Amino acid sequence: MLKIEGLPRLRVRPNECCRWASVSLIILKDSDEVLLIKRTENARDPWSGNIAFPGGHYETHDKDLYETAVRETFEEVGIRLSYEDFVGVLDAGSPSNSEETKVLPHVFVVAERFSTRINPSEVLYAFWLPLREKHRIVQYTFGNIYKGWAIEYKGEIIWGLTYRIIRELLKKANIAELP
Repeated sequence: MLKIEGLPRLRVRPNECCRWASVSLIILKDSDEVLLIKRTENARDPWSGNIAFPGGHYETHDKDLYETAVRETFEEVGIRLSYEDFVGVLDAGSPSNSEETKVLPHVFVVAERFSTRINPSEVLYAFWLPLREKHRIVQYTFGNIYKGWAIEYKGEIIWGLTYRIIRELLKKANIAELP
């Protein structure tokens, strides 16, 4: 079982510094797998076609970024998250193609594998990534936006902010240190 200690269990209201978004890291308690999605191709979505965590932008009717993560997760994959499964937040980061955006990752540890109800306008499919598996780490370049490390998993490339969030999670759980 994944042991993540010392994460702040905060409900954060966004400040005016930037545009805020929130993602959900949904981890299966007994198998240490995390839910990822492949985003649907959409010309208006700068992250379309990428592997990501469920989540999205803060909206003014959200009380805080926790509520954003919960709302967006339900909208994208049909999973209702519970506060009792909320473990805490990781450090906010920015995507390579939008440094004015800050994304706050919310970590949830759940007892059972939820069935997903994919919203096809946002998500192509969802899958579970085993966190304790030794993954193939590769150099990856995405246009002039990103050049760095990525995880190659079953033909998919996990790069950018999603990769950096996984790297931080693995380090905090003392599982692995990725480049």
